[in-house]
Amino acid sequence: MSHPLRAFLPLLVLCLAGCLQIPDLEPGNATDAGIQDDNAPIEIEWVSPAPESLSNGLVPIHVTLTGGTPDLVELLVDGQFGTVLASPYSTLWDAGTISEGTHTLSVRAWRLGQTFVSAGRVLTLDRTPPRIVTQTPAQGASAVSVRQTIQATLSEPLAPTTVNSQSIRLVANGGFVDADVLLSEDGKTFNVVPLNPVPVSSAIRVSLSDSVTDLAGNSVEVSSRDWIWRVPAYLLVGEPLTSEPANPNIEAISLGMGGAQPIIAWSEGWGAPFKVHVKQWTGAAWEYIGTPLAANSAVNAMECSLNVDAAGVPTVMWHESLEGNAHQWVGRRWNGQAWVQLGAALTPVLQNARLGGWQFAQGPAGYATIAIDESNGAQHQITIRQWNGSAWLAVGSAINLRIGSSVNFLHMEVDARGYPFLTWLEGGESGIEDIRAAALWTGAVWQSLSGTLKEAPTTLAFDAAGTPYVGALEIVSGQLRAFVKKWNGSAWITLGGAFEDVGGTAPRYVNAMRFDAMGRPTVALYAQRATSPRPSAVAQVLRWTGTQWEAVSGVLDATPGLIASNPAQMGITPEGDPFMAWVEGVSGWPSVGARLHVYRSNR
Repeated sequence: MSHPLRAFLPLLVLCLAGCLQIPDLEPGNATDAGIQDDNAPIEIEWVSPAPESLSNGLVPIHVTLTGGTPDLVELLVDGQFGTVLASPYSTLWDAGTISEGTHTLSVRAWRLGQTFVSAGRVLTLDRTPPRIVTQTPAQGASAVSVRQTIQATLSEPLAPTTVNSQSIRLVANGGFVDADVLLSEDGKTFNVVPLNPVPVSSAIRVSLSDSVTDLAGNSVEVSSRDWIWRVPAYLLVGEPLTSEPANPNIEAISLGMGGAQPIIAWSEGWGAPFKVHVKQWTGAAWEYIGTPLAANSAVNAMECSLNVDAAGVPTVMWHESLEGNAHQWVGRRWNGQAWVQLGAALTPVLQNARLGGWQFAQGPAGYATIAIDESNGAQHQITIRQWNGSAWLAVGSAINLRIGSSVNFLHMEVDARGYPFLTWLEGGESGIEDIRAAALWTGAVWQSLSGTLKEAPTTLAFDAAGTPYVGALEIVSGQLRAFVKKWNGSAWITLGGAFEDVGGTAPRYVNAMRFDAMGRPTVALYAQRATSPRPSAVAQVLRWTGTQWEAVSGVLDATPGLIASNPAQMGITPEGDPFMAWVEGVSGWPSVGARLHVYRSNR
């Protein structure tokens, strides 16, 4: 028997269909999608910090949660409670109380007594500022090349975004120097590369701003944000020279150039007669040319004079005082293997001669020539003799001077033909006018070029064409001023005006002149700076451009704490780069303990 309601079911279904609106159901749609399942697990995903992150204190924490609604969300540090995270579970967490080092962060969510924990994130806390551990040049260095690499290595990597030419600056003389800043691949070393050589005679400084940080955001340690060094106008070539390290006692020096490298001669002795020492710079060290020189082991070899010809062959001459007030001069030329004597020793021409100064020169072709100021009660003259390969022969007749006069600034040069050119200032007794003299050998007679030479000649030189030049002193408006004069065939004409101050000190005179391979005259100015216990020499090299004199480099000063008493001797390379030489000591020179210093321009 069927159920009594079975007959009414079709009618009931039709009635419900007509009275209710039932939505269409799409495949995959849950009818209770808006209702959260409190029994679903909570899944926690990290947004920040990034994996293997660094921080110096404040750490951005951000996670997302899906699944059920948590009752509580906590940040764990190494599994221990750190802080509570409120929805939307993002905060800037202060890790200031957490120790430096590596830690593991995780997030724990609580719901109905259950816990859900995220994956760990490794965080390194670093509050130690980076510091410079090595630097080039060294802090406080006082003799640095203008082309020295500027580099610093730090205790840890820097953040690359913080390293640039604005955050790391190169400073000279109070102004910024344009430079590129390059960071190494490992982030621990940076180089500062000047776009042009830094200025000489300057204190150079690298300055780091506080925006330069490590990867954790720590600024570079304050004590490492600046370092300073000095770039002098000249750099010492090798070590100061002496043949007597225990008791330096240098009597005379003479500088020449063997191509691009200097050759230096000096006379020195202690406890034994003085000898002449000759060394050449190899580019890395000073090396002896032959053995020390002396004609007589019992006699002092003094007042040495070195000349180097165009082939780089050195010849040296020195003076020896013998018994009975006798004098002689000895010349030696280097043949590549040994020093060969140039004939017998030279002696004065006059009987019972008293000596003034003497000069030795050989010119580019190697014509060894000596000029001697000698006198007795009846005569006063300058005698000139030249080595012809087998004997010393007189160059013309002696140049007669006034009896009883004194000769100052005696100089001689020899041109490519072997023709000597001499200049000097002859002073007489009180009330007698000084004579400014210049004499050029023509091959037959001594030609006087003194007519228009109104100034005291202080040095001289020939250019490649054989034209004579002189350094000269002249009183202008009551002041003694230094000039350079050129012989134009009939008169001395001035190149430019008077020279300006040298390092704040008025130049005393032009003490050396040379020509570079381009034929440009180059001069060394001598001045004196007030120092204790006595004045110290200073020097500056200038080059004639065709219209004016321009400084080749800055001012040459003695080593701090030392004094240079003599004018600097000068040599130049074919390119025109100068070398300078003088003797420096605690109380000047001559003095026991003073050493020979050779410098090159810092270019």
